[in-house]
This record gives sequence, C-alpha cells and structure tokens, in this order.
Amino acid sequence: MDSFLGELKRRKVFRVAVAYAALAWLAVQVADIVLETYDAPEWVMEMLLTGAFVGFPIAVFGAWLYEWTSGGLVRDPADIEAEQARESDEPKFSPDPCSVAVLPFADMSPGRDIEYFSDGLTESLLHSLCQVRRLKVAARTSAFAFKGKEEDVRSIGRKLDVAAVMEGSVRTDGKRMLITAQLVSAYDGYHHWSKTFDRQMEDIFAIQEEIARAVVKALRVTLLGEESEKLGEQGTDDAAAYQAYLHGRHHWNMRTTDGYRKAIEHYRAALDIDPEYAQAWAGIADAYTFLVANVAMLPQEGIPRAREAADAALKLDPDLAEAHLSLGDIRMSHDWDWLGAGDSYRQARTLNPGSVDTHAAYGRYLLLAGRLEDAARELRHALSLDPLSLPVNRLMGSIYAYMGDYDEAGATFDRILELHPDFPVHGSLAQMYLFQGDYQRALEEVEKDSIRWRVLAYSAICKLRLGREADAQEDLEELIAKESEGAPFNIAQVYSQMGRTDKAFEWLGRAVETHDPGITGLAIDPLLDPIREDPRMAATLDRIGLGLTTLREIVLRHTG
Repeated sequence: MDSFLGELKRRKVFRVAVAYAALAWLAVQVADIVLETYDAPEWVMEMLLTGAFVGFPIAVFGAWLYEWTSGGLVRDPADIEAEQARESDEPKFSPDPCSVAVLPFADMSPGRDIEYFSDGLTESLLHSLCQVRRLKVAARTSAFAFKGKEEDVRSIGRKLDVAAVMEGSVRTDGKRMLITAQLVSAYDGYHHWSKTFDRQMEDIFAIQEEIARAVVKALRVTLLGEESEKLGEQGTDDAAAYQAYLHGRHHWNMRTTDGYRKAIEHYRAALDIDPEYAQAWAGIADAYTFLVANVAMLPQEGIPRAREAADAALKLDPDLAEAHLSLGDIRMSHDWDWLGAGDSYRQARTLNPGSVDTHAAYGRYLLLAGRLEDAARELRHALSLDPLSLPVNRLMGSIYAYMGDYDEAGATFDRILELHPDFPVHGSLAQMYLFQGDYQRALEEVEKDSIRWRVLAYSAICKLRLGREADAQEDLEELIAKESEGAPFNIAQVYSQMGRTDKAFEWLGRAVETHDPGITGLAIDPLLDPIREDPRMAATLDRIGLGLTTLREIVLRHTG
C-alpha cells in the first residue's frame, strides 16, 4: 500500500487531482454568474457540472500515464521502460521464409466419419512438400498437436517457427468431395492463397498436386526438375487403393497392437486393388516389425512377413525411404547384420532427410551400438524437425538415462507427461529410476505401465533391492510362467540382478535362439552389469553380431 501511494505521488496524481478540483470549482462559479446574467436555460449549467465530474477521473488517469514536460505531454518513463523490457523478453519471430506447417484438415462430413481421409490427405500433402529440399515443413506430430484446437494462426506459426500455415476441410458425398484449402501468413494472419475444390473422388491426386504447387509458389520456392515430378507422385493412380491405404495409415497412427493389425488389413485391401502400390507394401513391413518389437507377435512369425513386404516395396520403388527403414529394423533385430542395418538406415536418411523417423531410427541404432553421444546428436536433430513428437522425446529421454544424465532424462519424461498425460512413458521412467538406484520410485512407476513382461521384470528387481526377496521370486516365477516365449531377455535381467550368473546366461542363450528383440540392448544394458565381465558375455555379443570388429566398423562407417 505504501509503495502504491508513493507511486501516486511520484506521478503527481494527487497534485493534478487538487488542481483539477480547484479549476473546476472556479469555472463553475464563473459560469454561474455569466449564465445568470444572460438568463441561460438550466440545462446548460447541468451539462457543465456533468462535464466537470466526468473529466475528473479522466484527468487522474491521464496523470498516471503522462506528465507535462518542456516538450509537452509525454509517456511516463517507467511505463516506457517496462514495455521495452516486456518486448525484449519476447523471442523475436523470424522463421525461415520458406517454411510451412500443414494442419490436419477438418472432417466436415455430416457424420464426421471420414477422419481417416482428412488426416490422410494432410499426411500426403506433408509427404509431397517434404520432397522439396529448400522448403522447411513442420513434422506431422507437431502439426497434429493443434488438431481440433481453435488457436490463432499467428500463434501456431510462432510455436512451430514457420512463416505460413496451411489449413482446410474435407466433406464427401458419395463419390464427390468438397475440399477447401487455404495458406495463411503466420506474420499477420492474411491469406497467401485459398481455393475450394468440388470434384469427383478420382480427382484427389490432381487436387493434392495443385495444393502442393500453390504452397511452393506462394512461398517463392524454386523447384528442381526432380522435385517437380515428385510433387505429383502418390504411389498409385487408383483412388480406391489410395483410400484403403489411408485407412491403414489411420490405424497405424494409433500406435497400438490392434491398430497395427487393422493397418495390415487395409494395406492388403489396397494391394488387392493395386498390387504395385509400394507404399502399401512398406506399410505392411512397418506394421509387422512393430508387432514383433512390442512382443505382440513372435519373431519367427512376423519377421518373414515383414521381410517379404519390405523386399516387395523396394523392388517396386528402390528409393522408398520407409522400406529401407523397415529393412534396417529387420537386419538389426533379427539378422544381427549391424553393418547392413546401418547402411539401410543411412540410405533412408539420405532419401528423406526431412523425415523424423529416419533420424530417430538411426539414432536408436547408434544407441544400441554403444555410440551414446552420436545417438544423442541424431535425436536432437530429429527433435529439431518435430519437437512435439512423443515417441522421439521418449527415446531422447532414454538416451539421457543410458548416458547417466538423469536430470535431463527426468525433465524430458516430465515434458512428455505435460503434453500428453496418458502417453505410455512410465516404463521408461521406471527404467531410469532403476539405473539411478531409486528402486521405490521405479516400482511406483512400473506399476502404472501396461506391458506385462516389463511390469513383472522391473518389479522383481525393485523388490529384490528393497529387501523383499520372496515377492521378487514370486514375480520372477510369474514372468517365466507367462512370458518365457516373448521375454527371455528380461528374465535374464532379473537373474543378473539376483547374482545367479549361470541362469542369466541360460536365458540370454534362449533370447539369442528366439531372436528376442530385447537382446539388441545387450551391449549397453546396465541391468546386466553384474555379469558383464564374465567371458560368456563377449561370446554372446559375438553371437548377435556385436563383436569388437563390428563395433569398430560401425564407427568408421558412421564417421566416414
């Protein structure tokens, strides 16, 4: 209160109020005499009094904002300084002028039942624009974070650091579709370009190409000949096959076991219509590798199907980055051809340098090969392309945990939970606390996880370290009884922590024989440190292709 009164005095508000009251009183007295002399009507005095009362708060407020100087009325210097401080605190908005974000097109159909198509159209535009190397395109995850949100385009542009934002809507009626698209400046919210298309479904490819070319033209990007051709490529000329493929992408993006299985069904439906649809083959390979990686399908069942699909995709389109990624996963996780896997990942990265997935996959490869600093650099680049990607942030957090930087790891996982409280990150948090030796917090986190083998394995280790040996043994027995086929590597982790070395290597042997995806973490897993110096560890690393000769060659190929 004292500081407020002091500020009123400094700004001379009291002095102005007293002066105004005195002048107003004098003016009323003079007016009373003059008006009576000329027999003026009563309403004139009433108006004068009203004006005097209304003017009082205006004068007081003006005294707060302005002060008289020899140069006239000026703003109070303290207000000017505060405003300048606020402006200096705000980061300057200066995006690359050749940058754009494609927001999810809104589903405006009466039943709101073509989300697969509106989202798929958005992804296809993203893919087409990513072929233009001079154009910086905000990644899918970051753009889709604004789905269904009523946020000002200028605000979105600042958050994604892009100069323009593409938005639109889709409505279908039988075989006809109504697509509205507009490109808006992120600087001032004004339109660069807008158009409405009322066409047959068969025209979808021509519409997508026209929209992509309009974006490139509006942002004044010069197309090279090869890039111009790629803008019109969709992988198929059949609209029905394309719709089936979009259905598959919609289910794949759910990132669930059921979603991957449904994606495969729709990709196969697309191939029934167009057997030479390379993207659909690559989608099948991708879905099978994810099913195996998530222990939702045994490697001996899923990997041959994934390999067949990846080979078919590359036969049809040798430059399809997605197929090279799937092939890299197969070579690393199943064939243990680490050098071949690295070649596949680097090829995918070269073919599509703007893809978050290519950098994230290569970063994970470097992590498993023990190149932690290189992996972190690759993941940072991936996050520069898509800072809101939850899976990439989760992988970045895990890399920090393997590096022993638990503060950064924890901060990364916390950001994920702030963005999406339901995103499955508790298993990664539990792993971090295990590495850190905070077993109580690790136990609390893993109990929130949904992957049963991880819950049992980590719980057993936590309870063991907390002195609850009987409970730990009970969890281990349940893990062996229910998950021995899908998670032998994790059983080996528990035995390693229990100090039962022979048993640990017995289960590591089973993990090698069954091609358990977890075995690819053998070279870096701290939970196996108690048995790392045993000669059998080097032999097991040789069996999965991670001997010293291979590790040296990985370094040479990465740096060369």
